[in-house]
Amino acid sequence: MATTKATARKTATKTPQDHLPKAEATNDVLTASFRGVDVSVRAEDLDDYEAVTMLTKGLPDRILEIMVPDNEDRQTLLETCRDGSGRIRLSSVVEMTSGLMEALGAGN
Repeated sequence: MATTKATARKTATKTPQDHLPKAEATNDVLTASFRGVDVSVRAEDLDDYEAVTMLTKGLPDRILEIMVPDNEDRQTLLETCRDGSGRIRLSSVVEMTSGLMEALGAGN
């Protein structure tokens, strides 16, 4: 019976790895055109615990600075979050930031 268990362990399929760690391991550059802005960021730069933790707490500023270091491009993206009353809503910025991460493939 021990032989059957050993054989079963050997033939078990491995779980595929997440795409982001593969990109980070090879220093790949992730690119996307998002809301009129071309974004290019090294995958390893997104591996920032503090920035991602801030995003999960509803504070997208740090990760946005990493993904879009150019102030003008970042402001262009922020302007897409402006509502009819002229305010840039935090909820819209968090949603936009998460969408950008997905577009880059960092949410996979």
